[in-house]
Amino acid sequence: MQGDTVEELAADAARAKAAGERVIYVKVGRTDENADIEIVRAVRAEIGNARLRLDANEGWDPYRAIRMCRKFEPFDIDFIEQPTSSWSIDALAHVRRSVGIPIVADQAAFTLFDVYEICRQRAADMICIGPREVGGIQAMLKAAAVAEAAGLSICIHSSFTTGITTAAEYQIARMIPNLDDGNQIMWQLARDNIVAGPSLAPVNGWLEMPDAPGLGITLDQGAVERLSV
Repeated sequence: MQGDTVEELAADAARAKAAGERVIYVKVGRTDENADIEIVRAVRAEIGNARLRLDANEGWDPYRAIRMCRKFEPFDIDFIEQPTSSWSIDALAHVRRSVGIPIVADQAAFTLFDVYEICRQRAADMICIGPREVGGIQAMLKAAAVAEAAGLSICIHSSFTTGITTAAEYQIARMIPNLDDGNQIMWQLARDNIVAGPSLAPVNGWLEMPDAPGLGITLDQGAVERLSV
């Protein structure tokens, strides 16, 4: 969700719900814990029974993570993403064993070995990872297979997104049997779009997948030339 105040974030959540989105993400991990609580309370009130996920972005130590997870329990949280530092899978595992809300690894999963260790230690209930982090399309499929063998689902996490990487992530999503809903593919935040078609925007929360060869997209050559360095 985009916004700086409780009201702005709640309004953006309401807009997303009205547009057909069934999974809503909210950033938490602020210095002001009460602000986090009030934001989550307001967003939940706006989105009804839609799935609500929180992303702490490594914002807490294990003690604080456990305490905050317990405070969030009344709001029917789908999961909390990366509550503790990515440097310690042990800390993530400790939090997962201590709370009732599902815990998801994100920044802690950067390589195939990270994915394996998270699965081996049962440190998370799901893994968010993207092809940029893990090493490309083939490595992403391998990471998903490792998680699938451990009984975990994958959520695609994108960063530095363009229309091209978005199209690639859509194709990856088609090939992952253990893919969860609500993937974080944030092409709409890019300042410029170099894809002429088809549209990459979800409609009523769903994507229409292209059936053309390759990534299935056509580039806007004018935009490519304009943005070339």
